[in-house]
Amino acid sequence: MVLGWLQKDVVREVLSMGYKPEIVMFDKNIDPRVLFERARERGNRYSSVESVEQLIQNIYSTFSTEYYAEYFDVWIAHKPIYLSDFLVSTGSRLYRYDGGIDQLFEKLHG
Repeated sequence: MVLGWLQKDVVREVLSMGYKPEIVMFDKNIDPRVLFERARERGNRYSSVESVEQLIQNIYSTFSTEYYAEYFDVWIAHKPIYLSDFLVSTGSRLYRYDGGIDQLFEKLHG
């Protein structure tokens, strides 16, 4: 299951339905300007780089906690990679190490 909207209530609902999703998010130190530009190209209406940076910080501080690491596999992207590229690079199973993923992502362990 791939969700494009990472919020606590959505994640809790997925968990209550019996799924064990893997969460992929950006590192809190990633350059928000790159993500801002990509979002604008897709038609998102972020008003500033600061709003994107705040979103990254909020998602990271929420989903990098021990609570989520206990129930989910949490991946942290250290570079501004697209989720589709991440999925292609890992095959159908996000936890598979197939040469290269360790350089871009760090898996948190609960």
